[in-house]
Amino acid sequence: MSRHGVTASRSHPRSGPEQGSNRSWGVPSLGLLWMALALALPDSLVLWTPAGAHPLPAQGHPAIFSRTVLQLQNTFGLWNLSCPACKGLFTAIDFGLQKEPNVARVGSLAIKLCKLLKIAPPTVCQSAVQLFEDDMVEVWRRSVLSPSEACGLLLGSTCGRWDIFSSWNVSLPAVPKPSPQPPKPPAPGAPVSRILFLTDLHWDRDYLEGTDPDCEDPLCCRRGSGLPPPSRPDPAGQLQWLVGELQAAEDRGDKVHIIGHIPPGHCLKSWSWNYYRIVARYENTVAGQFFGHTHVDEFEVFYDEETLSRPVSVAFLAPSATTYISLNPGYRVYQIDGNYSGSSHVVLDHETYILNLTQANEPGATPHWHLLYRARETYGLPNALPAAWHDLVYRMRGDTRLFQTFWFLYHKGHPPSEPCGTPCRLATLCAQLSARSDSPALCRHLVPDPSLSDVQSLRPRPPFC
Repeated sequence: MSRHGVTASRSHPRSGPEQGSNRSWGVPSLGLLWMALALALPDSLVLWTPAGAHPLPAQGHPAIFSRTVLQLQNTFGLWNLSCPACKGLFTAIDFGLQKEPNVARVGSLAIKLCKLLKIAPPTVCQSAVQLFEDDMVEVWRRSVLSPSEACGLLLGSTCGRWDIFSSWNVSLPAVPKPSPQPPKPPAPGAPVSRILFLTDLHWDRDYLEGTDPDCEDPLCCRRGSGLPPPSRPDPAGQLQWLVGELQAAEDRGDKVHIIGHIPPGHCLKSWSWNYYRIVARYENTVAGQFFGHTHVDEFEVFYDEETLSRPVSVAFLAPSATTYISLNPGYRVYQIDGNYSGSSHVVLDHETYILNLTQANEPGATPHWHLLYRARETYGLPNALPAAWHDLVYRMRGDTRLFQTFWFLYHKGHPPSEPCGTPCRLATLCAQLSARSDSPALCRHLVPDPSLSDVQSLRPRPPFC
């Protein structure tokens, strides 16, 4: 979960809610069981070791499994693990543990399957399994997760359901919500604040100049993180604390900026839905939301909870300073309604700057940071309020040229060589409307119902950082 900070500044005088689906254990197919058997039996003849040689650790907890999964995602790169391969991997581990509960044995099974299914280069398979096998085997032996649920956590709900933490709600004060008050545009000549926003620096101590920049490993140009999800509702009482701060700000007439790392739409469902509910309740108080983590240039629109149709807030996801994966470095400058009596403190516009690495690496060139674009000018926005970003998404649905501009800027001037066709475009646009995770209704007007689930499965997944 993201760690949020709240700063307050003094101000003077668009379908309905969804129900979570039941937990689905899923049953591995006969083919997966056969694969597990085929891998396990030969291994027992060649790589068998006594249980005492490397006994299983004594303790385990699902939270360790969750943390390790996030680390594995980063190790194996950008989601190159398919759903069948994932289920095959965990079915093999499950079978191996039942046959002989031994870390070295199960680790060897995982390495063989990783190589066989080409989940990662052989050296990465070897090192990743050896690095995480203690935690993975420990918690998998004691875990209540099936292979389907484990892969649902690892690859998303299209591969399996993962709902080990039941739904929970943060309490909101009994104070009635004030009527929505859209911010008024600042008067001509009113003060404007410029705020520099740097995110995802990812300094690599193992970087080595002159090494291969196009290797097969998850990270290149080097010598050779993941955040644990909570194990209980509202970890550290963070969201309840946020409610208290926002209520106090509302009582004083303050405006609030929320700054975090992982954007709300990328968090676990219960946490994400509660945060969404809080923002909708305090829409008059929350003047801006600023996040990073995805490394690309995007946003997430929030809607009223009653109808999911009226835009009430927008979270800006700034591009990263790191080049991971195959990106130019970038940073963001926000223009904010400045400090004066009656200021709305909302975002008026933003500018994105990049360092073009292709140009910077030309012989004799000097690295030069330059303005890539200004949001309102480039997208033809009347302002930078939530409704303008909502309208932009629906304009891009029908205007492929406008979307290609967005796609270019989304990747900081270095889009992938593969074209982004209709499914990719709809999935990307759906992500801009999805400030609440696992909430298909947010894209109901954007995508025809029959194709909604397929489009959501194609939603771009950012690297974990």
